[in-house]
Formats: sequence, structure tokens, C-alpha cells
Amino acid sequence: ILLRPLLPANRLVTLPLITGVAVAEAIEQCASVRCHLKWPNDVLVNDRKLAGILTSTKASVTGGTAVVVGIGINVTTPDAALPPGAISLLTATGRAHDRRALLDLLLTRFAARYQEFLASGGQPDLTAWTSRAAYLGAIVDGLPDDNGPVPRRGRLRSVAA
Repeated sequence: ILLRPLLPANRLVTLPLITGVAVAEAIEQCASVRCHLKWPNDVLVNDRKLAGILTSTKASVTGGTAVVVGIGINVTTPDAALPPGAISLLTATGRAHDRRALLDLLLTRFAARYQEFLASGGQPDLTAWTSRAAYLGAIVDGLPDDNGPVPRRGRLRSVAA
């Protein structure tokens, strides 16, 4: 999905989160499975990765910003063809799903979430993300940051932009 939001680049950090909510909502409606969201861009079913989200932002010299939102969903892949830790809708539900119907639901849910995102000035209510947050309350390991090579460990309590 190509977007050209009229927002400063620093307000785009929650875009992957609202995209995850839209993906989860579409999958839940299409397949009747509960999705969880793993910070910042994975959609899980039964603790296995069903979908991933990548966003790429490019600011132009004229001041505009373009964002490409990429979404990949394992829909019909049989279990034997999936990498370890992955799942498909076929595997999760035991039945085939109409990819076009899922795409239509996804685009509808994304459009609604994106409009809310824009209306909030890039500071949306993240309750829908938090309600699906995988590992909320759990001890999690983070990647090293600019403060040094030591990985970070802590308890996931909430998400803040």
C-alpha cells in the first residue's frame, strides 16, 4: 500500500501498529481465529507467525513523505512447506480461505484504521493493539540499542508511541 500522509515523519512510528490491528481484524473476521500482535510487526496465531508487516518511509526534498506498507499473510501454505514457527490460515483452521475476500476485508479495515490515524495526527488510540499484544506482562528480550551492545531485558507492560 502506498501512502502519502501529510504528517511529520516522527508521527509515523505507530503506522505499523495500526496496520497490525487492521490485519488482525481482517483475519479474525475472515477465519474466526484470534490474532495476537508481536511488537512491532508480526501477527501471531497460536504463538506462530501468520503475517508480517514492513513499512518503508521516504521523505522527499519537497517536504512530502511517502510510505510503502508491505503485508504478507500465509493463507494457503501447507504446514510442511512453512518455516519453523510459522502458520497459515489453512493450517490454523483446517480449511481453505478465499484470498480475494481476505484482501477486501484487509483493505477495508486498513482504510478505516488509517483514517483514524490521520485524524489523530499520527497519535492514534492504541487500545486495539494493546488488547491483542502478545507477551503483555511477560519478560522479553530486546535488541541492543545505541547505548551499547548489551541486549535489553524487561517486562512488556504497554505500548507507547
